[in-house]
Amino acid sequence: MSHTPEIYPLCQLPDANVERYGGTAPCLLLRDNASRTWHEMSQQAFADLTHRMAAALLRFGIRPQEGVAILSENKAEFLALDLAVQQIRAFSIPIYASSAAGEIRHIVTEAEIRLIFVGDDRQHSMVSEVVKDLDCTVVCIEPSERRPFDGTRLDDFLRMEDAEYERYREEMKVRMADYSLDDIAFILYTSGTTGTSKGVPLTQRNIITAIKAHLVIEGMKPGRVSLMFLPLAHIFEKMFSLLCLQCGVTIAVNENARSLFHSLKEVHPHFMCSVPRLWEKLHQGLMKYVREAPKSLQSVARRSMSVATAYQEKYISTGRRTPFFRKLQYKFYDNIFFHTIKKKLGIDRGLVFPTSGAALNEHVYRSLLSMGIPIMYGYGLTETTASVSFSRQGDFVISSVGRVIDPVEVRIDESEGGEILVRGDTITPGYYKRPEENAKVFTADGFFRTGDLGRIDEKRNLFYIERKKDLYKTSNGKYIAPNFLEGQILQDELFSQVVTIGDKRNYVTALVVPDYKVLSELMGEGAPTDPKELAESEEAQRIVKEHINETLREQADYEQVRRFVLLTEPFSVENGLLTSTMKIRRAHIIERYTPEIDSMYGYSVDDKPHL
Repeated sequence: MSHTPEIYPLCQLPDANVERYGGTAPCLLLRDNASRTWHEMSQQAFADLTHRMAAALLRFGIRPQEGVAILSENKAEFLALDLAVQQIRAFSIPIYASSAAGEIRHIVTEAEIRLIFVGDDRQHSMVSEVVKDLDCTVVCIEPSERRPFDGTRLDDFLRMEDAEYERYREEMKVRMADYSLDDIAFILYTSGTTGTSKGVPLTQRNIITAIKAHLVIEGMKPGRVSLMFLPLAHIFEKMFSLLCLQCGVTIAVNENARSLFHSLKEVHPHFMCSVPRLWEKLHQGLMKYVREAPKSLQSVARRSMSVATAYQEKYISTGRRTPFFRKLQYKFYDNIFFHTIKKKLGIDRGLVFPTSGAALNEHVYRSLLSMGIPIMYGYGLTETTASVSFSRQGDFVISSVGRVIDPVEVRIDESEGGEILVRGDTITPGYYKRPEENAKVFTADGFFRTGDLGRIDEKRNLFYIERKKDLYKTSNGKYIAPNFLEGQILQDELFSQVVTIGDKRNYVTALVVPDYKVLSELMGEGAPTDPKELAESEEAQRIVKEHINETLREQADYEQVRRFVLLTEPFSVENGLLTSTMKIRRAHIIERYTPEIDSMYGYSVDDKPHL
């Protein structure tokens, strides 16, 4: 049975958790990098931290419904600040730590931010330069002890006499008494795959409604641990963390994304939010492990997968009663093969691993579920307070993005090619200071246009097709879904990043960033290791072509990649080709690599035809 706690307003949550779960109960797990050990922060300690922060915000002069920005990697203080601003009826504006200077200045200026918290001294230097001519104070959460620091430290910002603290505590109570469901809780800025990012206000009503809709998730209760991996500036992680706090689930804070696999092995979490690419890379690694294993183990692996796939698809995903022999057979193979691998990776205690943010390859999804890796695949946007739909174990259609949650209505606009429209109390009231944009994205009867194409069945299972603006048509009149094709190619461990091209062209091409280490290994002994040399090698080109053809073997002829260019520089946030949420900025990539793209169609810039 799921744990169904009373859901409290965010401003009351820290104190409510002390009351219902106990002051000494663990709230967070924090890693000491020097000793590589994790220690607990109790519910009482977390509540005290939020109160001290709220008092300091009042002393600074933050007004009701004023924004306070936070730019940092995941930290206990980030989560505490998120709740401290709620206690004074202000709102939090989380900013991705990877954001460029121009993006930070845009947010600070548009939201009229007077106070911004940053994670470390490096971020402090950068942000201080960005806002030097603005009326904005920068506070550093954790400056390095190894370098001189002359800015405002969080410890100094929070320091005050007891009498002063008690005075502000009384003011907090007055502010909290004026709490309204229509208050803004957060403004999250979209990552901006094309133009300037837009602020998405989410109200207290949006947050509380979304949390209540997710109480159907099994096993969320005290004693369980969730690993915080995605940035807290991401709506998916933010909402799941708030859900965990409401349910008494302990949150293990992974500060550095690069240390994820170490954290998994140390924490062995029951829950973890992630994006499909993580599971696709993990699946690639598992398949490589099996291929390179001794013949005897390969035989066991194939048999294990065969039994597990049948067990998963016939019984577990459908909710049908499992025959005793089938259950026994699966347990046998799970014990001798799957459990060993999962324990080695640190995912052996997994109960639910929510996954969203991009399309998840169906083959990978089936394979991971068969291994007993409990992926809960879903669909949502920042504008919908995360989930629109998600899969429930025991009752879902594997080709879907799950069933639409109860507070949300979904309508498919066939006049716009099957665009998914949504309405309900989890939907943002509208973009911040963008009345013209809001007029475009909301219908007359209040439905929000997601910009995604899909369909829905009679049981409210939602099926995602493609991002509307990404779908393109070749000059031969054939529609191409680039995200789907790219997902197929990225199943192969050889490929790190792929962008397919073909809009108004007569065939499909691709910009490819291979894993050059894997490519060198495939070429055999004596192969170059330098990416530039490999990219120019005819043998490397042959291998890449062979692998692309294999991944797309079941696709139609017009969907095949006819030509490609190997790139040696990955798409990244730093070079402007990925958003802060790691989505490709397709238009920017096409603009950056116009000469390479044109060369694949047999013409130069000078003789390029007008399309």
